Amino acid sequence: MDLPKEIVEAREYLEKAETETNPERKIEELKEGIDLLELYLEDNPDASYEVKTFIKNLRRSHTRRLLSQILSIKNIEFESWLQYIGLLITKLKHEVAFVIEQDPELKNNYDEFDRVWSDTLRKALKKYKEKDTNDSPQSDA
Repeated sequence: MDLPKEIVEAREYLEKAETETNPERKIEELKEGIDLLELYLEDNPDASYEVKTFIKNLRRSHTRRLLSQILSIKNIEFESWLQYIGLLITKLKHEVAFVIEQDPELKNNYDEFDRVWSDTLRKALKKYKEKDTNDSPQSDA
């Protein structure tokens, strides 16, 4: 099947993301690839069944790969983790649901990722609240 150049380009971004070791560049490559696929479908609502199926499978495949790698991504800025979370729970939410239903190991990875970063977020919010309380002006009453 001859793929439109936008889909070929999106696939290249997704494949680069798969092998990227820098977490910040990895998320940028992922987002760029997913955005290109979404734009293609938006601009081509009458795309063929074959192309739509290819896009769906491409998204699922790279979601599967991301979930298999997610726990090994280390030394990452908090803002970048928020981008990963955002991607997984918004743009890839249907793919994540499909993939974790099919593969218990990937479900465990996703659940562990969620647990670790939920704890991290909770601790960050607690620190922020403590700092805010300590920085607030005291009354002279």
